[in-house]
Amino acid sequence: MGLMLWLMCSAVALLHVHYTPNLSRLYRQASPAVVWIGAEYDFDIPENDPYSYGVKWQGTGFFVTPDLIATAGHVTKNTQSFEVMFSDGTRAKADFVHMESMERCDVGFIKLRSEHRKPRPYFNLGTKVKIGEELIILGYPWGLNNGITLTQGVVSLYGRGEPFFGTKLVLHTDTASWPGNSGSPVVDMDGECVGILIGGMYGCDNFSIVTPARLVELAMQKAIAEIGLREAK
Repeated sequence: MGLMLWLMCSAVALLHVHYTPNLSRLYRQASPAVVWIGAEYDFDIPENDPYSYGVKWQGTGFFVTPDLIATAGHVTKNTQSFEVMFSDGTRAKADFVHMESMERCDVGFIKLRSEHRKPRPYFNLGTKVKIGEELIILGYPWGLNNGITLTQGVVSLYGRGEPFFGTKLVLHTDTASWPGNSGSPVVDMDGECVGILIGGMYGCDNFSIVTPARLVELAMQKAIAEIGLREAK
């Protein structure tokens, strides 16, 4: 296509509330389940390089249980600890749980540390989606300064991904997204999360790639199993 693909790094299902199609109300009800994610990790940089320090990598995530956060897998790559910020501006620490590679489904999970855990709104994962169905994306494009943004569009295609994103099943949507949106929940008008935003294409604001919720659900089962194994030790 002659256009560079990009990863929107800065990535819910049905919230436990009743939704109406009113976008303002949907935004107010869904935003508390959406978080900004910041990570620091070291690249292999020469010792004499003045920039050989932990590099900030940021994205978006959302709660799928009261303490488990889903995001794009590449947001969690090479990282064990994270800082998250909630919609009210408060912050907390979280730890890596599980990641599926970009070739598989590009989904990752982090868990709030025990001192930060309390009842929080979260999304259930919905799996029914049709071409032409309206969607919104909630996230933190370009980092913290803009707050949680809402963009709206429709499901454009349900099929195999672009070569850059592997051959897994993906959703295409014309909902606008930008760097920093990686890991954002992609939500239908009933408030169900139908997938996780994993990327887009430079020069095409309205071409977003989404991992479907059914693949997120499979990855989530692995994450929960890993948590159980750790806690059993």
